[in-house]
This record gives sequence, structure tokens and C-alpha cells, in this order.
Amino acid sequence: MSNFTVALAGYTAYGDGTVHGADPTAAGDSVPPLGDYSSFTPYYVDSAAVGGGNGAIGSPWTPEEGLANALAGDVVYFRGGTYNLPLDLVTNTTAYYSVRGVLNPANSGTAAQPVAFVSFPSETVILNGLTDAGHLNGEHLFVLGNNDDKEYITFDGFTIQADSGVKMAGVRLSGTTLGTKARGLSILNCIIDGGSTAIPTLELDNRDGLRLEDTTGISIYQCLIKNCNHDANAGNTVGVKMYRNDYPTFDSVEVFGCSGGIYMKTFNAFVTIRNSFIHDNNTGVWGQTYGLNADAGGARTCNYGLLENNVIVNNSYANFGITHEDEGLALDWVIRNNTMYGAQFGIVAPPTGWDIYDNILDNMSNYNIWSYRDGEFASCDHNQFGLTSFNIIYHRYSAGSVTYANLASWQASGELVGGANPGAGSLASDPLFVNGSTQLNLLSDFALGGGSPCINADRAGTGNIGADTSTVWELV
Repeated sequence: MSNFTVALAGYTAYGDGTVHGADPTAAGDSVPPLGDYSSFTPYYVDSAAVGGGNGAIGSPWTPEEGLANALAGDVVYFRGGTYNLPLDLVTNTTAYYSVRGVLNPANSGTAAQPVAFVSFPSETVILNGLTDAGHLNGEHLFVLGNNDDKEYITFDGFTIQADSGVKMAGVRLSGTTLGTKARGLSILNCIIDGGSTAIPTLELDNRDGLRLEDTTGISIYQCLIKNCNHDANAGNTVGVKMYRNDYPTFDSVEVFGCSGGIYMKTFNAFVTIRNSFIHDNNTGVWGQTYGLNADAGGARTCNYGLLENNVIVNNSYANFGITHEDEGLALDWVIRNNTMYGAQFGIVAPPTGWDIYDNILDNMSNYNIWSYRDGEFASCDHNQFGLTSFNIIYHRYSAGSVTYANLASWQASGELVGGANPGAGSLASDPLFVNGSTQLNLLSDFALGGGSPCINADRAGTGNIGADTSTVWELV
């Protein structure tokens, strides 16, 4: 059993019995189910409000009043419409907006009584941030934030854009930088739009649709993040960027059209990514580690992750990978039941204790798996490597780099922990996707067709290799 599996026992489940990134440090907290606001005290915001209301449905607040007045146990419903949100550069400096949104809650909730900001049922709410020439990041604007430290906050059901979808919009959720980690944050059913204008090459590239810093147990659920682009595909312009987060969960997320999809940049542990459709980016899911002296806090690590039941396809450079430099660590990842297709690299792995099984890794132009530093897989079995190519490069200091060009040589390689052979139950054949579009570019294309060799071929012998596309989420 991996360390990740053991650590999952520390999660506190939400009231619906599921684990959507629950806070592992608050055992016994009774957190209301995600999306259930029946026990909350309701207030209302309206795009036509002029200020001075009391928050009742007939006397609604402005957005600024709603964020300022909401207390623990309140739900603030935004009525349908477009909310144009200018910067307040009279009251605030440009530096203020580099770590906060245009809209930020003034108060935290509690584990039992979060604060929720929610679109009114069946109404479309667009939060349209307005950039300013004097703003520090003129091509990018955080529209929503948690005021750099507010806890137990939920945002649910918003479309978030900047300059009517021309510029790059973002959301920033964080604890006190390099200090206390914020708990109980969630963003649900939201669309974050990176805009129709890519970040220009000459502009600083550190831009993100969703930026997560110093959080624990954050939940991202049924969200679409799109078009967060840099002209030169610079690595720091991404859909999601993460610094110093513990137990973040991405469940049912779609990310596309970004220079990078989900970027686990530094000090992230127990990351869960499941049931997600990550496609048509430069990199799909990417992590980074550095050596012991990279930061004052020591080595940047990316340990104990779970990548499960995702369709990660047509990302031009890599579908999934973690860099490994000096003594940085990427320990004990579990990668299972994913479908990866159409990149230069399927999995780029600096393994120590990794378990990779029940995945489809098809049509990679360079390597299905590239393990480029020391370490060993704990297991690597029951994977489908496809018919078009088979190429695995594996590097241990004791043996140097070895390339395995066919399944038989991989199965006889002795590359697992203790010298055991990988590849049991693995295949190198056509997975026989449905491919209804004939282009292999839709989620439905990656369902298994009748007669697929992946059916009932998983490790347990009763399920399929690859993702169950019927449970992978996309915005429709």
C-alpha cells in the first residue's frame, strides 16, 4: 500500500460522504455538503443595485457590499447579469491587486458555517473585471480572491472574465504567504476565461487562470478553465498554478487551450486530480521539484499524488510530467485508469515508489514513459501502450539510461523496486477507441469500442484499462 493511500485515511469527508479535498487538519469538523445552501442565511446581490440596500431580495446589495457584509453561515446569491468590476486605484495600490481579486470577502466562515457566494439558481452571472492601463499586470486581472487569507469560503456558479473576454481573468485563493495555510476554500461550477489575447512575449509570463497558494484541503469541482495563453508558451502562463498547497483536489475539471494546464510548481503534497478532461494545451499536468537549497524552506517537492480516471490528450509537449532537479523529490505517485493520447511524452517521471497501472498511453511521438532520474517504480503493470509506438526510457544511477523499444524487453527489464519485472498484463495494441469524430479530439472519442482489448483487462481482471469517459466531466 502506497504512502498516499495511507494518508487518505486522514481526510475529513464532507457531509455528502465524498472526499472533495477535505481538510485533513480538522478531524471532526462537520462541513456542509458542497452546493447545499439550505441551512445558510440568504442575501442577494443585483447588477442594478445602487448601494445602501440591506441585502434582502427586494433591497439587494452591490457586489462590493455583498462581499464586505457576508458573515459565517451566509449565502450571498448573485442575480443574473453581467457585473462590470473596475479597479479601485484611488483606495488601493496596484500591489494590492497582485495578491487579491477585484472582489474579496471581508470575513471568514467556519468549518460548520462557511461563507458562500453563489449565482442565483438557473441564472447566468458574469463577473467582468475591467483592467486599467496603470494596473501592474495590464494583460491579466484577478477578478475574485479570498483577500489573501480568508477561510471557509465558497464561490459557486460564476463566469469570470476580463474586458469582456479579451484579457486574461483569474482567481487567486491563498493563505498568508509563507505563513498560515487557508482552510475550507472551494470553487465550484465556475468558468475562468483566459481571454482571446495571449500574454505577449515581452510581458512578464507569470499569469494564471487559477492561482492557489498556501492552502490546505482546497476543492476545485466542475470548473472549466480555458485559453490561458502566452505567445511563446512560457511555462508560467497556465490554467492553474500551485504553490505550497496540501491536499488540493481537482474533481471533474476541464482545462484546455492553455500554455500549461495544471502546474504544480512548488511544495505541493497529496494532490488529487480525478475525473477531469485536460486537453489541447502545451503541457497537460506538470509538476516541478528543485534541490535542497532552491528556497529558504528547503527542497521544492511534489509528493504523494493521485492521478485517477482522467482523459489527458492532445497536449503538444507532455500529458503528465514532473521535473526533477538536484535533490528535489517527487515521491509515491499513484497513476491509474487514465487515458493519455497524442503528445511528445505520455508520462515524464522521476520515480521513487510510483505506481502506474491500468492506463492507456497511446500515440506518443517520443516516449510513452520517460523516467530520467534515479529511483524505481513500485509497480508498472496492466497498461496499454498502443499500436503506433512503444518507447520507454528508464534511468537509474546504478544502470544508467536504458531504452526499451518493445513490450517484451520492458517486461524482462527488472526495473521495479527490488529488481522485479514491470509490465505484467500490459498490452501494445490498438485500444480501439470509439472515435466517433474520426479526429480523436472529443471526450466521447476516447470511449472504448466493442472488442477493445482493454475491456476487462485491468489489474483486478474485472474492469477496463483507461478512463471511464462516462464519469469524466466536461462543460456541455
